[in-house]
Amino acid sequence: LDENAPLSQKRAYARVHSHELAHQWFGNLVTPVWWEDIWLNEAFATWMGNKGLTLWQPDGNFDNTTLNASLGAMSIDSLSTTRRVREPLDRSENVMDQFDGITYRKGGGVLDMFESYVGVENFQKGVRLHMERYADDVATADDFFQSIADGSGNADVVSAMKSFVDQKGLPLVSVVSDCEDGSAVTNLTLMQSRYAPLGSSVQQGQQWEIPVCMGTQGAEDGTNVKACTLMSSKVSTMTFPLTENKCPTFIMPNVDAAGYYRFNLTADGWSDLMVNLDQLSTKEVLSAQDSLVAAFRAGAVDADTFLSGMKAFAAHPDYDVASGSTELLGFIYDEFPDARDGLAAHIRKTYGQRYRATLDKDTIEGNLLAPSLGALLANAGQDQDAKNYLIKQGSLYLGLDNDSADRKARVQSNLLSSAFRETMRARPDAAYDPLLALAVDGSPKRSTLMSPSGKFHPANASSPLQTEGMQPPS
Repeated sequence: LDENAPLSQKRAYARVHSHELAHQWFGNLVTPVWWEDIWLNEAFATWMGNKGLTLWQPDGNFDNTTLNASLGAMSIDSLSTTRRVREPLDRSENVMDQFDGITYRKGGGVLDMFESYVGVENFQKGVRLHMERYADDVATADDFFQSIADGSGNADVVSAMKSFVDQKGLPLVSVVSDCEDGSAVTNLTLMQSRYAPLGSSVQQGQQWEIPVCMGTQGAEDGTNVKACTLMSSKVSTMTFPLTENKCPTFIMPNVDAAGYYRFNLTADGWSDLMVNLDQLSTKEVLSAQDSLVAAFRAGAVDADTFLSGMKAFAAHPDYDVASGSTELLGFIYDEFPDARDGLAAHIRKTYGQRYRATLDKDTIEGNLLAPSLGALLANAGQDQDAKNYLIKQGSLYLGLDNDSADRKARVQSNLLSSAFRETMRARPDAAYDPLLALAVDGSPKRSTLMSPSGKFHPANASSPLQTEGMQPPS
């Protein structure tokens, strides 16, 4: 990678390096007996590799990497076609079926959850015990579960971990609060089910052993209260001790975002949580955001609750929260054409100022948030200024108007994807050949197939690959 590589690409390459280093432990020092436990190799390398990123670059904002990957896996796990983490493999010809987002992302998220459940030091003791027991040898995932149980002193971890890796799907924990001012406790009813979006053919009836941690905040003194349980039945109850005899200001059903589950609240519960986002950690905000989007997809919250929540997330100072707040806006724009003008106005009002404040800034937000907001504004936001800016940048990079020697250096690499897309839409005749040349050999060339008016002449055109004297790539 050279100095002009976009920050997103540099971060992706760093993740790969750290992931592969982690295989020195799971994969090399201890090897699976058979392919059905290859998930543990990859899940551990994902989980440990992400820890390595933070050690390597503490200020690189890598703290949320495992969580964001886990939330991505939840989208796969919401499908009726999802699979188990530990999927039996009878024929080695099918081994590539073992390598997907469920293996890497869900597996890493499950490890993260149980590290939180038994405690960081206890989990580390379990991993070290496993390395000592099976050094330069083979072991199964069941052996690993037992090592974590023995090292942490928590026998419950074995069946709990199996409940997450041996059955497919994603738990949903629905929370109802029963609180009355004057009481010393607030009572919560927890109900677990398998998450399914609206209209899905996902079958219900599964049950997990879920490490659930709930958080509340006192209504007057602002004291945070946390209570945890291992939820092993479909309906469970919890009580929170209150620091005062008043109902809490909000309930956060996934403290530290450590649990591999989604949650749902009542409309009032969501409203209370949204106005107190500043009391949550960034990880908790990301978890709440994912769960709200999922609740909307499942038809469990109305559009007002959803859009109000997305607006609150959009104002969050962390770039990946703000970026995630755009979820489903493009879908709404595509599927409800009668609402496009109103939605476009909402997008411009919600994101326009932040986009322009971060554009051209060499910061994490400028590199990672501005490009996605620019694309949103240019399309669903119907923001002509944002669209024109991207077209200008794409035209400059491709040399459509001025083939200056430094033209590429004058365009931010993080904008290229959106800039090329908008330029091709606006100037297809001029942009086609330079984009094709860029894809083939990395060097955008001015088109030789244009008339002085800029019109494309198909009759004069041979294959662009032939024009460059090249064979199609294999």
